[in-house]
Amino acid sequence: MPIDKFDFYSKLLIINFATYLIAIVLRSLGQILNDNCRQGVDIACRYGGEEVVIPMPVHTKQEAGLVAERVREAYEEATISAPEGKIKITAGCGLASVEECQEPSVDTLLQIADKRLYCGKKSGRNRVVFS
Repeated sequence: MPIDKFDFYSKLLIINFATYLIAIVLRSLGQILNDNCRQGVDIACRYGGEEVVIPMPVHTKQEAGLVAERVREAYEEATISAPEGKIKITAGCGLASVEECQEPSVDTLLQIADKRLYCGKKSGRNRVVFS
């Protein structure tokens, strides 16, 4: 005897469980960002699904790179506990600076950082890309 709408309910459970796991991961990653950015200066913001933007108003590009590398390493070293086991993650980062823009704008900086992020993904992931 089949259970009515079992497929619907099983998919719903899978989606809800996945959402729960995503929340666990995002909470852990947020704590890592909080621990590795300067309080009151660097502002980590979720940008889209899994992307984070960190405006660093008083950093040079090299200093921003050190922060990005520190965050990347902390992600790599972290083990996130979830109900079904441990989760390991890595992250890539593309850096952009106002000094390299003819007419700096948020859109231009995001485009530059995004291109560098994808260069990092193509070359193996889990890296910080400056140029």
